Amino acid sequence: MSLPTLSPRIILGHRFDVKKNVHYITDTDILYPCGVALVIQNFTKKTQKNLPLPEKTINVRLLLLSPKRSVIAVLAVTREKDVIHIFDVKTLKRVRTLSIPPEAAAKKFESACFSHDERFVMTITGDPDWMVLGYNWERGKIETTTKANYLTNPTAPVREVVCSPVDTSTIAIFGAGIFRLLNMQETVWRQYGFQKAENYDIESCCFLTGDRILCGTKDGLLLIIDLGELKYIFEADVVTYINVRADKEEEFVGAVSSATVLERAQALEDQLETTDLAVRALTPLTNGFAYACRPGLVHFFEKIAPHKYKKRNIYEIKDKDFRKNPTDFISSVYYLAVNKSETEMIATTKRSQLYDIKLWGPEMDIAGIVAFKHCGQSLHTGPIGDLALCYWKPIFMTFGVIDRTIRIWNYLTLDLEMTKQYQEDIHSVSLHPTGLYAAIGFSDKLRFMTILIDDLQVTREIPIRECPKSAFSLCGHLLAAVNRNVIQIISVITFQILATLKGHSSLITSLEWTTEDKKLISCGLDGAIYEWDLTNFKRTGEIVNKGIAYWDIAVHSTGTYMYAVGSDDCIKEIKASNIIRAISLELTSVKHIVLSRSNMMMFISAGVGIIASVKVPIEERPETSVYKVHSAAITQMKLTMEDKTFITCSETGTICIWDVLNVEGKTIALDKNFSYFNEILISKTDLEEKLSTIRDLTQRTYELEMEHAYQMRHTETVYKEKLKDIQSTYTQAIDELKEMQELIEANHNTELYNISSDMNVMKERHEAAMLEMEAKYNAELIEEYAKVLKLEDTMVVLTKEYEGVLKTLRESKERTISELKLVNESKLYNLTKMVEEAREDINKEVREHEAITAQIEDDNDREIETLKSRYEKIIKGARESNIRLKGETGVLKKKIISSQKEIELIQMEIIHLTDDQNKLKQNIKVLEREILDLKKEINERDLRIQDKEKRIYDLKRKDQEYERYKFVLNYKIKELKNQIEPRDKEIKDKKEQISKMEIELDDLQKMNLMLDDNLNSLREKLANTYKSLHIYKRKYKETLVVIKKVKTDIYLASGYVQNYKDLKDSIKKLHIKYITEKDFSKARKGDEECLAELQRQKTYLQGIVKSLEIEVEKSKYINYGEGMIYMEMNWGLMEEIYKIRKKLKAAQSKVLDIETLICVKLTKTYSPREAQKLLQTALTSEEDIHEEWEIKMEDALSKAALMAEEVESLSRRVATLENAINQEVTPLKKRKMRFDV
Repeated sequence: MSLPTLSPRIILGHRFDVKKNVHYITDTDILYPCGVALVIQNFTKKTQKNLPLPEKTINVRLLLLSPKRSVIAVLAVTREKDVIHIFDVKTLKRVRTLSIPPEAAAKKFESACFSHDERFVMTITGDPDWMVLGYNWERGKIETTTKANYLTNPTAPVREVVCSPVDTSTIAIFGAGIFRLLNMQETVWRQYGFQKAENYDIESCCFLTGDRILCGTKDGLLLIIDLGELKYIFEADVVTYINVRADKEEEFVGAVSSATVLERAQALEDQLETTDLAVRALTPLTNGFAYACRPGLVHFFEKIAPHKYKKRNIYEIKDKDFRKNPTDFISSVYYLAVNKSETEMIATTKRSQLYDIKLWGPEMDIAGIVAFKHCGQSLHTGPIGDLALCYWKPIFMTFGVIDRTIRIWNYLTLDLEMTKQYQEDIHSVSLHPTGLYAAIGFSDKLRFMTILIDDLQVTREIPIRECPKSAFSLCGHLLAAVNRNVIQIISVITFQILATLKGHSSLITSLEWTTEDKKLISCGLDGAIYEWDLTNFKRTGEIVNKGIAYWDIAVHSTGTYMYAVGSDDCIKEIKASNIIRAISLELTSVKHIVLSRSNMMMFISAGVGIIASVKVPIEERPETSVYKVHSAAITQMKLTMEDKTFITCSETGTICIWDVLNVEGKTIALDKNFSYFNEILISKTDLEEKLSTIRDLTQRTYELEMEHAYQMRHTETVYKEKLKDIQSTYTQAIDELKEMQELIEANHNTELYNISSDMNVMKERHEAAMLEMEAKYNAELIEEYAKVLKLEDTMVVLTKEYEGVLKTLRESKERTISELKLVNESKLYNLTKMVEEAREDINKEVREHEAITAQIEDDNDREIETLKSRYEKIIKGARESNIRLKGETGVLKKKIISSQKEIELIQMEIIHLTDDQNKLKQNIKVLEREILDLKKEINERDLRIQDKEKRIYDLKRKDQEYERYKFVLNYKIKELKNQIEPRDKEIKDKKEQISKMEIELDDLQKMNLMLDDNLNSLREKLANTYKSLHIYKRKYKETLVVIKKVKTDIYLASGYVQNYKDLKDSIKKLHIKYITEKDFSKARKGDEECLAELQRQKTYLQGIVKSLEIEVEKSKYINYGEGMIYMEMNWGLMEEIYKIRKKLKAAQSKVLDIETLICVKLTKTYSPREAQKLLQTALTSEEDIHEEWEIKMEDALSKAALMAEEVESLSRRVATLENAINQEVTPLKKRKMRFDV
């Protein structure tokens, strides 16, 4: 049988330790490294493509995308030396592999960059060479090399190389105390521009344009290098505006002088340990640039002019910080990538998560600080501690060791269903077979939790600290939990500890249940494997191998066989508590083993992210196939219930979901009716809240629907009225346009007549002008032909003259050169002879001098005292001879110098002659050019003559056409004259109608003036009614104050109920204080005045209505239908005013009743007994009276508010009446204006 194979369905994770670890291939496809593979993810379509790297690849250190996004470069680490793999984006196939030359001592690439034309890959090798190697990747050859760092410090480390976006021959190299701008000239790299970077630890760099560079330092400085010079230094987190070509006197926010850079760096040394100030991820855009400074912040500058940049937004990563070490800076942004259309930007940090944000939009223009969003699903950062599966649902649970999060994933839909973060460390997770419960081991306790729709709710806490392993039984009724070196069996129903299984002496690493939940298998670091019978909670089998630590165990479905892996990297096959055999797979660090439910497939994890598929049953030489996606050790792996999905987790937080292929006959057939469990648990309170919100929302939707229906009906009526108005205006406009058309036609006919007359005049003028032009051009042509002949004759004469001059010049030049050569050669020959003779004389004198000195030295010992005088004479002679020889040599030198000067003069003469010759040649060329120009002019004039002849021919042809057109127009003019006569009669009739309409308009205007006067009077009366309403409200407030006072006095008087005299006195005081004859008389008078005023307003309004009726009857012939509508509206308004007055009168009477609260009339006197009875009835129940009067007051207030609303509605209707009248009048005014025009 063939081996089952694995194919990655999806890889969840991201390598933050790779340089330049994310790129946009298109606007939606994102390239990033995951494990030892490259992933192209489309988060909108939820699709993923995997690009596996070659088998020899151990790790990935750099990921590059070419400027045109057509080629990918991967810097891969191998056992020997680093290599760069080039992949084609379209085919995802490897095109080329670039390697370090074998003679180079360096073994790794430090950095790489594509040139702007994608032909070259510029790389920097590491220690000890630090060389720049320029590869032509299409040929696979190195075409240029140079030293990366300074020659004065050849071992200084270099961080990165950056290529110019416009020039292939320009690069920038930077590092700690290093900045070099290099330009290649004739295959040699030459440094230029700014290079004094000893005080700057440059962290990032980019080209904004071909001659403008931005650099960011580790201590938070932003360097701007323009035209090769350091122009400005800014504090990156403070600067808001940059002008590269500004005057030096101009001051900017955050600007730093170069003199204070060293002092600032020394002052910030202590802060750099606790705060991250480094400027990273400098990213150029067409409309600006972006960079990261301080943890979680990205600054975006927009280009507002060619040399000006302004900070527009700050983007922030707002995820919670779970770092344990304060210097980790886990939220610091290390790389930024922008999509092809530059609308979105993606950021990477030391987390495994990708973050994206939109660069443009209305909210971006307003907001200063904008939060990044998660790109795709939320991922683990750091190692994944454990993995748990269930049978009823297609979900699995993981937990992060560092980020302390629990995540639940769906391996069918590939979605993250839940995330929850805790403040304490997590040690283990296990899922109940139903998928509704989970057991999670925390530092203090093991918690049994219920899985809700978006939360994990604690159901029971079990006192087990730092539980490293737990496992539910296959039926879900038992839970096995590890408590240090013992196993506790807990009932899931009663949560009682049924048994404590003891035997292990060290940490237990794995627990496995058999298919019927009757047995439990455990293994640990003490080298022991125990088999426990759970019917009597006793140990039924054991294997102890001291010196071997067992990591994991797998059990056969029948329970007869077991497979264990340990520190000896062998698979132990166990049966009946005996190791049958130990199988070696020639793999290192074998940690996990998984056996399928059908017992036909086995998977093993080993080494750094290696997964091996082992053929079962295992042969003597086991057959395996190896797969590698993870870049770190695998922490846990599981096979799902249907044996078709394989899940692995690693120490880098990567999760890989594999498809198990080639499994025919190797899986257990599931029931046909089997389907995954979709139900979830929800608490009663949550359900009630959700039901209540659903009810509220349904009620709200019903109300909105009703409101929408009402609005629709209202808008329909409004639009119907508008349609009527539009139709009427449209018909009027059509009539007017018809009239205008007739006028235009008449004008057009007159214009045609005028044009025809003008045409005749123009033809006559044109014919005369044509005859004049022909005569003129013929004369000019004759003159030009004569000039051309003269020029040709002069040209022939000049050419002959210049040819003779040139011949004489050449002959004289040759003669002078030959003569000068002979003279100079003779002079040189004589000079060389003289120099040789002088040299021979000097050599003779030197020889003689040497012989004399030798003789003197020989005789010096014997005749020192006797020959002193002779020796002195000889010395004097020698000195004189030397002086003489020196003089002669000086004369010879002067002669040589003079001869050289003569040679130089001769050469100068030669040069002058050559210059003269060149000038003559130039004159000849100028004359030749003039000849060519004259020929061109002749040709151009010929062409002009031909064009003019063509024009003359075209004009003649047009004259013929115009004559034909004239004949047609004359015929049409006759027809139009016949049509004009009846239309003239119609125009006269319509003019008479217009005069009549003008008379009617004058009458209507007079009537409108009358209506305006009436409306003004109505408005004045409305204003008076508003004033009276305000007076009434003020009085009403005053009465409320008096009523409160009365209530308090009555309450005080009720205290004297037992004392008759005091009660009598208090009642008298109340009577004197509040009740007087004047009040009642005023109230009566006010009532009478109010009635009189209402009667007066009624009569006045009735008179106005009658006058309006008369006027409307007069204007019936203008617009009878509209007048009737307005009359009906007016009558309705009058009836409403009458009803409002009645309500106002009733309200005033109620106010008077409130003022007489004690129920006493002014005209009648009461005895003390009657007054006491009245008081007793008033004060029987204080609360009842209080409530009764509060109700009455509320009724009065509501009625007053209704009255105010009715008055406002009345004023609105009056305004609508005015607008309607104006609308009735305005079209007539417009008509009159049109007629006047």
